[in-house]
Amino acid sequence: MNRKTGIAAALAAGTICLAAPAMAHIGTSPAEVHKGATFEVGFGVGHGCDGSPTIAVRLQVPDGVTSVRPVAKAGWAIEVVRDGDEVTQVNWTGGSLDDALYDRFTIRGQIEEGVAEESVVYFPMVQECAVGVHRWISIPVEGQPEPDEPAPGITVLPAEAGGGHGH
Repeated sequence: MNRKTGIAAALAAGTICLAAPAMAHIGTSPAEVHKGATFEVGFGVGHGCDGSPTIAVRLQVPDGVTSVRPVAKAGWAIEVVRDGDEVTQVNWTGGSLDDALYDRFTIRGQIEEGVAEESVVYFPMVQECAVGVHRWISIPVEGQPEPDEPAPGITVLPAEAGGGHGH
């Protein structure tokens, strides 16, 4: 095995090792967004509840995230919960995601200017299954072991030059 092949094999093995634990979490894509810019983030659901399909996803919108609009998802009804003009929760119901399949539940929004750069904004989420539930609501605390069911989060990057306000 030459050096180039060895490096490629080591990177592939590392990627597999890093990807395995992620199956027990709700991933975000992208994992980073720019402050002030309109973003679209998908919350990846990679499994159901011990073999049972996912039938509802309830996403809490944290303070500092505004202008939220859920992305339509074929086969799922969407309920938007508001406090005045601001969206506080998005619920996807009425569909069914088999335990062996992966899918994303997506919103569009904006990070307010007052949110600290390099901070993580967490979106507590409840995944309901035909039998069982996952409560992805625990906020990780630096220096503490990671919770069993951590809330998905996105890292806030500095505002892009020129404002970054895309619509």
